[in-house]
Amino acid sequence: MILSGKTIGELALSTGITSNSLFPIEQSGFTFHIPYSGLSTGGGTYEEVTYDELYSLYTGGTLTPGGYYLMTDFQTCYDQPNFNNVGDPIVTGNYKTGNTEPLLLLATSTTGFSPTVYSTLYPQDKITYDINWNTTEVTSSPAKGRITERIDEKNNRADYDFRAVQFIRYEGFFSEQLLDGSITIDPTGLVTGFTTFFNSDFVVGDILGVYNNFGQFPIGSFGYFEITSITSDTEMYVTGTTIPTISDTYYSRGISLPQHMSPFQCNVISSGYTGFSEYYTFNNNLNLNTYLGNFNNYNTFLLSNNVFLSGTYRNNYFGGGVEGNTFNEDMDSNICGSNFKYNIITNDFDDNTVGTDFQRNIIDCDMDGNLIGERFQDNMIGDDDGFDFDNNRIGVNFSSNFITMSQDGFINNNIGSDFYNNIIDSGFENNQIVGSFYENLLDTNNFTNNIIGESFFINKVYSDFIVNIIGPSFFSNNIYSSFESNTVGDNFNNNTLGDINNIGISAFNENKIGTNFNNNIITQDFYKNNVGVSFFNNDISGQTTNNVIGNTFENNTIYDNFNHNKISNEFKGNMMLLSFEENNVDSFVGGNQFSGGTYGNNIGSYTFNNDFLGYVSNNIWGSAFNTNTIGPDFSRNTIGNEFAGNTIGENFNENTIGNDFNENTIGNNFQWNIIDTFITTVDFTTNYGNITGFSFTATGTTAINSTYTSLTGVTNGIGVNASFDIEVSGGSVVGVSGNTQGKLYQTGDTITILGTQIGGTDVDDDVVITVTGVSSNPSVYESYTCQIFERQGGSKRLSYYDSSDTINITDINV
Repeated sequence: MILSGKTIGELALSTGITSNSLFPIEQSGFTFHIPYSGLSTGGGTYEEVTYDELYSLYTGGTLTPGGYYLMTDFQTCYDQPNFNNVGDPIVTGNYKTGNTEPLLLLATSTTGFSPTVYSTLYPQDKITYDINWNTTEVTSSPAKGRITERIDEKNNRADYDFRAVQFIRYEGFFSEQLLDGSITIDPTGLVTGFTTFFNSDFVVGDILGVYNNFGQFPIGSFGYFEITSITSDTEMYVTGTTIPTISDTYYSRGISLPQHMSPFQCNVISSGYTGFSEYYTFNNNLNLNTYLGNFNNYNTFLLSNNVFLSGTYRNNYFGGGVEGNTFNEDMDSNICGSNFKYNIITNDFDDNTVGTDFQRNIIDCDMDGNLIGERFQDNMIGDDDGFDFDNNRIGVNFSSNFITMSQDGFINNNIGSDFYNNIIDSGFENNQIVGSFYENLLDTNNFTNNIIGESFFINKVYSDFIVNIIGPSFFSNNIYSSFESNTVGDNFNNNTLGDINNIGISAFNENKIGTNFNNNIITQDFYKNNVGVSFFNNDISGQTTNNVIGNTFENNTIYDNFNHNKISNEFKGNMMLLSFEENNVDSFVGGNQFSGGTYGNNIGSYTFNNDFLGYVSNNIWGSAFNTNTIGPDFSRNTIGNEFAGNTIGENFNENTIGNDFNENTIGNNFQWNIIDTFITTVDFTTNYGNITGFSFTATGTTAINSTYTSLTGVTNGIGVNASFDIEVSGGSVVGVSGNTQGKLYQTGDTITILGTQIGGTDVDDDVVITVTGVSSNPSVYESYTCQIFERQGGSKRLSYYDSSDTINITDINV
């Protein structure tokens, strides 16, 4: 028979050994065969010896070159790896021995053997043996040499005697769902919750999973404790062998793994959780072509401590350093690098290529077809009773994450380096992430189809962050729902977007945002905007919709209804409160306060330091509209350039005003005017609201007798400049007369002159004057058409038709 080109696994299984059976042997680089009859006692061509006898011949240099020695008492003697609940090695009670398995050795010299030996129990196995290993590594117990590699008839291969060595496994837990709120746990077992619901989430005897990604727990970033009492929704007690202090962490319900699977002792101390099982590496005779490497540096223990419990493991390659794993179910066609350790995988895990240091993970999902870079470590990847985490390509240092999912979760992602310390609870599909994306909690469903650049950093995202393209930096944000379909440029940082109390109705959708959009707090409805560079330090709350905003739109406080605007550069330092809609604003518009109702305006450049008090709508303003104080209902005006320094009351409506309208004073109801000439430093209130009648009350008796002239008081309206003469006799006010009429008063306004102004000592000495009549409004304030014009010579005049259709031309204040 020609053996060349065939593996041992490809040879047919022999049903028995006869005198004609041939054994291959290796000597001096050549392969020979020998019949079984040549090895029999009758043939006299081999010598039966014990290990001690053979070791004496070996060390004494008295072996017969070419002679065969059948070691009749060989047993694999080993120190079984064992670890406590925090992952520290247990180094007592480790010594174990396998069954007796006679081995046939060929002496190649007086002091050496061929490294390949043969078992009479498993003649199709290829075995490499080292006779020198006569004490175990931890307990220094006696050993009879060591099998350093064994390949069985199914081409399963390991660097130890996997037919004899058994590994210990304990009760283990994993987590599939992140629960509400956060907890703090102390060494006494007191668990304190924040926004938690312990009474509905747990019963006594349940297992609490506590998240910590700083290495305090040996596997999967969660520690598990048994609940002994629940005193409220925010307080309960737990027990465990070890209870560390952990503050403000996440938590879950612990779910038992399907059988003893953990390489570490259980932290739960109840008797039902303290048992263990011992397993061979291959346990169900279904493993094919599984290779565990030949790297022997496993720290305290020599053995790599891997167990394949069930399923089919075909065409897998595990590089050196694969240690401490418990594998379950299919796990087909994977290639895994070194230090792939302490993982527990309970279903498919198909077609993956995994780099180095993929360690300390618990995986309970399909995880199909992934290519994963190095140091994907300390993760627990659950499946929430579903599947997936499929076809991902993961870069370097995707570490310390807890990821759990249901159907169609975390699929087809391409993730760059340093995707670090994240917890992802569901969803998160078809994303491409390159760069840091660091320390996020994404408790998400449908965080879908995003392309995210570097440094999307320390964010918390709660669902509905969908189909975004995010540029670099965008970090330190809290994003709570409905931030959808955005394109975001550089340095969009330190923002709070959405409202934690209104999850599911927040928006901020489909925006394209330039660089330096930072330090904003945005809650609800800010969507479909195209925002330029430097839009920062804003508070925006709701319905800020469909805007195109230029550079340096900064330091604004905007609360609701700032919609459909196009705003260019330098619109900064503004406060807009409600209904500033459909405006087109040119550059350098700053320092304004819009307080509701600013609709449909086209606003020119250099509009700044204005104070609008509501309902400023449908206007077109020119440039240099600045330093005006304008009351409510300033609407439907067309205003030219240089509208500046004016003080305007209510209902300044439907005017068309030319250039250079500045430093004017206008009262209420200045309406329907068309002004096509320069108007500057005109007080339109000289003859507006002059007091023509009043009454007074004064009940005090402690004023000083005298006549007081030109006294002014405090009004409850907007009137100014009225003064009065007051006569006091016998300590009481006996007369009040008008001194100056003032302006801007309305019937019913009150003016209070303090008693102290007339020598009084009591509040009853105050004089309260009530306006009972005011002058007729100048024609410019009336509800008929008036025209301001400039006649030859430069005088400003007012024209209008009276009730007899007679045209009147008067002074503009008449």
